[in-house]
Amino acid sequence: TFAADTTLNLNGKTLTVGDGAQSIKAASGTTLAIEGDGGIEGVIYADKNGSLAVNAGSAFEVNSAADWAVYGAMGSNVSVCGGSYSSWAGRYSTSYEDYIVCDGTETG
Repeated sequence: TFAADTTLNLNGKTLTVGDGAQSIKAASGTTLAIEGDGGIEGVIYADKNGSLAVNAGSAFEVNSAADWAVYGAMGSNVSVCGGSYSSWAGRYSTSYEDYIVCDGTETG
């Protein structure tokens, strides 16, 4: 969980969170920005009143062993631009307040 505004640029690397079923999360009142190419094995998550902003390249992937690839709690703000997203259950996201998908690809 990121307790302060954070920008994560993977620079073509892959970040594995736990066993691929855990999440990286923007805490309430913070913004987690993810940029560039690379991958995340796990869930990207915005807590209530938190913000998640993905401005990824075409070679960005989120592959989740959990039910969700992207999750926004009620009252969160989620913007997904670029990349591809898949989860074990084939779910993209739920319970979002403001949710924008620019040009990402949902698979699963």
